[in-house]
Amino acid sequence: MLMVLLKPSAIKKAIEEESVVIRVIRVPVSDVVPRALGHGTAQPKQVWNAISRVKGFVSHISPTLRSGAIIKKGELLVKIDPVEYEIDIEKLKANIAKSEAALAELDSKKANELLSLKIEEDTLRISERELKRSESLLKQNLQSEAEVDNNRRSTLKQQQSVQLLNNSLRLIPSQRHSLEASLAASRASLTAAELNLSYTEIKAPFDARIGKVNLQTGQFLAAGQSLFEVYSNNAIEVEAQVSFANLHHLLTPEQAAIVRGGINSTASDAPTTNFLSAIVWQKVGGKNWDWTGYLRGLREAVDGITRSYGVIVAVDDPYGQDGMKQRPPLIKGAFCQVEFRGSTLKEQVLVPISAIHEGVVYVVDVNNRLQRREVKVRFQQSSFAVIEFGLSQGETLLVSTQAPAMVGLLVEPVIDEALTQKLISEALAEVPLR
Repeated sequence: MLMVLLKPSAIKKAIEEESVVIRVIRVPVSDVVPRALGHGTAQPKQVWNAISRVKGFVSHISPTLRSGAIIKKGELLVKIDPVEYEIDIEKLKANIAKSEAALAELDSKKANELLSLKIEEDTLRISERELKRSESLLKQNLQSEAEVDNNRRSTLKQQQSVQLLNNSLRLIPSQRHSLEASLAASRASLTAAELNLSYTEIKAPFDARIGKVNLQTGQFLAAGQSLFEVYSNNAIEVEAQVSFANLHHLLTPEQAAIVRGGINSTASDAPTTNFLSAIVWQKVGGKNWDWTGYLRGLREAVDGITRSYGVIVAVDDPYGQDGMKQRPPLIKGAFCQVEFRGSTLKEQVLVPISAIHEGVVYVVDVNNRLQRREVKVRFQQSSFAVIEFGLSQGETLLVSTQAPAMVGLLVEPVIDEALTQKLISEALAEVPLR
């Protein structure tokens, strides 16, 4: 009992608050290049399927008509034996000449019958005057009835001659109409025959590259038979699938209205817009190759499976004919990645996406304590987000993911400069988009 009573009291020690080491950044402000990724397959801008429009034997095939060959516009590729069509043309020309001769003969006949009609009408008038004299003499008993009957008979015969000529002249317009119709039909048939003759030669419609060929010399072709395909080599198109949410943040409201309302109405080969650029990437041999593209339009409907928009991007000179021959050609069927870039946004507040927790971030105050801050995100891209309001340049932002984030927590901040530089590089499009 004495030992317990004489025991010294415990020494009280004040509790000290310990700080937690966290990783932070100074909130940067930087220009931002809005970007979005899409993927698609390259297809030629123009595809022409050569189909025989007339039947016949193949008499000539160009040596350049083979898969993969480059051809020039207007180059003769296939010739079908034209003899049958040349014979048809000569027959029709003969029919036309015959019809023209018949029309000329009809004109001559009309002129002759008009002259004959005048003569017969003059003769008829003489006969009628002679008949009147005979009838007058008959009343005076100076001429016999037989002579009067002869004069009457002669007059009637002359009237019949005049009537026959008039009937013949009245038939001439219908005869002429029939000949002219026959002549028009022959001329139309001649035009069709000459057109068929032109179809015996198949020429390249534009500068192109040959696709699959199904043709041999001496082969008999039926009308409508598929022969080969050619693809334009001056431009190629990639239909990139992009969600509208990703595409929309690249555009201002005015630009978005142009895209929605008028992008499909263009009929020229010029870029549809100048405020949205595109870079087409293809990985070949472990290396990424890029081509500068331009927006050509949107597909008429949203993809039923992915619910994404088909954005058509065109690339000029995909075969490197401008001197870039060290770059592999961008050919049909190549799987490509398309990076879209909008107009640069000036002085935007950037934060890592991982630092945002359901619209809330944590900042370090002047007393090195965590404070909760609500922010509004304008859009997210790659690993960063653009903040519309809620944060200012230079504020200390918590970016650690392992430390517990509690309001009022005493912290020891360690600035991550590498992360800040990474955010700025991604914002300025200095690194590939992920």
